[in-house]
Amino acid sequence: MLVVLCHGFQGSSYDMYLIKRWIMRQIPDAYFLIAKSNEDNTEGDIRIMGKKVAEEIENYISNYM
Repeated sequence: MLVVLCHGFQGSSYDMYLIKRWIMRQIPDAYFLIAKSNEDNTEGDIRIMGKKVAEEIENYISNYM
């Protein structure tokens, strides 16, 4: 199972680490990806940002799974 965590508006990947740790306790065998592709611009076009996250997920799956 792959769990993808993505920060929100004006957030960063660091916002997701506590959530990741909590989920790890519930699902210890899961793989985690904390999306970082939109950290530099959280106010961009939602379609472009969604595409960036999708590409990040595809890269993670092809490289690590």
